[in-house]
Amino acid sequence: VTTTTPAIATVALVAPTDCVTVDAESHFDDVMLPYTSADELRARLQLAVSRRRSAIKGTLKFGELQLHPASFTGSLGGKDLGLTLTEFRLLSFLVEHAGRAFTRTRLMHEVWGYDCTGRVRTVDVHVRRLRTKLGAGHKSMVDTVRGVGYMAATPPLPEWILSDSTPGTSTAPPPSITD
Repeated sequence: VTTTTPAIATVALVAPTDCVTVDAESHFDDVMLPYTSADELRARLQLAVSRRRSAIKGTLKFGELQLHPASFTGSLGGKDLGLTLTEFRLLSFLVEHAGRAFTRTRLMHEVWGYDCTGRVRTVDVHVRRLRTKLGAGHKSMVDTVRGVGYMAATPPLPEWILSDSTPGTSTAPPPSITD
């Protein structure tokens, strides 16, 4: 059992007595025991999907925007955006979860990798810079949700274009696992 879709993880549920039979040839993203809690399952699935997405050789397409995870670059209408690593991570996270609003605190946790208090306005600065780089015609791609934070406005819907797929085909991931 395996998958090539970046938003799907393959997790094996294995009885403790069968753990010794699972090996690297099984191609599982993770192995779990039957009594694993729902919170741990969710965390492991998110980690597996994150690892899978960072390992793919492809492009995340969102309308005219293309994000290239392997090189942490982005282009709009074929023109390089000159994104910083943090801008890339922020835009990529919002696009991967297009249509869903996130608080500044949640964005700090997801993009910067830590919880912070009092510095959440850093997100506003990065969003402002992102909008400048996207230009007047596309700055609404990152939408402000009053009283909440930010989101990538839909449509369009994000789709993964895998580099080993044939021209004209793409793999659109199903919604990711979120809390």
